Amino acid sequence: MRVADSQVRTLMQQSLQTSNTELAKVMQQISTGKRLTKISDDPSASLKLESIRSEQEELTQYQSNIETAKTALAQSEQFLSSTNDTLLRIKDLVLFANNGTRSPDDLKGISIELENLRDSLITQFNARDGSGSYLFSGTYSDQPAIVAGTNPNEYVVQGNSSTRETLVGRGIRIETNVTAQAMIGSGANTLTELSAFISDLAVGSVNSSSASSSLDAVDSIFSEVQKSITTLGGRQSFLNTHSDNIARNKLFLDKVSTEISSLDMSEASTRLQSYLQGLEASHLTFKRISELNLFNLM
Repeated sequence: MRVADSQVRTLMQQSLQTSNTELAKVMQQISTGKRLTKISDDPSASLKLESIRSEQEELTQYQSNIETAKTALAQSEQFLSSTNDTLLRIKDLVLFANNGTRSPDDLKGISIELENLRDSLITQFNARDGSGSYLFSGTYSDQPAIVAGTNPNEYVVQGNSSTRETLVGRGIRIETNVTAQAMIGSGANTLTELSAFISDLAVGSVNSSSASSSLDAVDSIFSEVQKSITTLGGRQSFLNTHSDNIARNKLFLDKVSTEISSLDMSEASTRLQSYLQGLEASHLTFKRISELNLFNLM
């Protein structure tokens, strides 16, 4: 069967076009250092890379959430450590005032320091984070944890005992707060008991029953604060370990991604030379065929 000259030329042009396309592809691969420059290069591998990128973005978000959670936990622990020191000093002063040997002036002086310590305690429980949210008010983070009540020497614990959670992994949530309600209680509390005792001292007298109640209240809140500090430390320890695991997962995904997309430069250079040689031969062949006519064959 005869093949017309036009058909030969068309076939040669298609061959040249294909060779040029492959040549451009390998040159782009070499210039970028990547085997995959578009989805059509390898649809299956491209889908795997897209899945890996999506997982990497998810892990990056978890890492960001972890850092936010660690900051909140560390801030709470720092304030509660100060609260512990304050409570210990309050306990020492209550015992000091209640030993039965203090003069009225001594008691008045103690009342002044205790009043300052009580106010410090309120400030510590009403601590805020960098965004202005109250740390110890539960999910009511827009209101202080402790406010003065309507009656003399009365203090009220606001907010609730609910916890705030942060997503730090697939199906993994971490509680990022502890609450004043859990440590002090929502009814009669340490500050109310303590304020009544301070009022007695301010007039130069001491009430042993009030002192005992104050000591019991201080011991109770001290115990709860200690538990909270331990809890906060445990959560931070978990987050540190979890963060390390995520970092290792990201490194593994980076390695897999590199293996899928990276270019074997030696193999690519060999292909480049092959395409160049083939293209040169195709051009020469096309030229010779184009120059052929009946007179050349006579």
